[in-house]
Amino acid sequence: MEYFWGPLPPLVGALTLFLTHTTSILPIRLENALFASTSIALLYILGSRYFNRGVGVALALLCAVNPVFIAADTAGVEEPLGIMLLLWSLYLFDSHWFLSGVFLALAGMCRAEFWLYGLGVVGLSLIVDRNTYRFTSLLSGWALAMALYVWHLRRQTGNPIYPLYWNFLGNARRGWIIPRALTRRWSSTSFGRCWPWL
Repeated sequence: MEYFWGPLPPLVGALTLFLTHTTSILPIRLENALFASTSIALLYILGSRYFNRGVGVALALLCAVNPVFIAADTAGVEEPLGIMLLLWSLYLFDSHWFLSGVFLALAGMCRAEFWLYGLGVVGLSLIVDRNTYRFTSLLSGWALAMALYVWHLRRQTGNPIYPLYWNFLGNARRGWIIPRALTRRWSSTSFGRCWPWL
């Protein structure tokens, strides 16, 4: 199941540990805090660009004080890098279409769900904007960056969309959950009554 998780956060984390000459998780936690801080700045810029400065400030403040984000952004997990890359893609969306597609693909290398977000942004660019040149540039950037990752997944697992496939099968369809029948011993205890699915 090591191919279920995206390779980019561990690679960036390994490079950070190599450069800092340590095995402590502290540099990775600081790195994630930097990614999250960059995301807050990008949210301010995007809110100000597409709406007004008040919306940008509100977006930045809501994310800066959100307890879930604060806990996840300093825990050494992969979401801060993926979210930052998605926001960079949206920041570049108006001017650098190919590079925006590349950033969408890099975000997809962090979490399987970001594959769908990236393809959604590419598809919506054609539906909403109706600019075929922008759509082609976005799609080309996304596909070129994802090609090596998909080829690697195909060689190692036999499935080029392995993380996306298992994310749907394992999480959405509950394919990883083994049904268990309650025994008399479990159902008669308070633990069995509190946790009936065990």
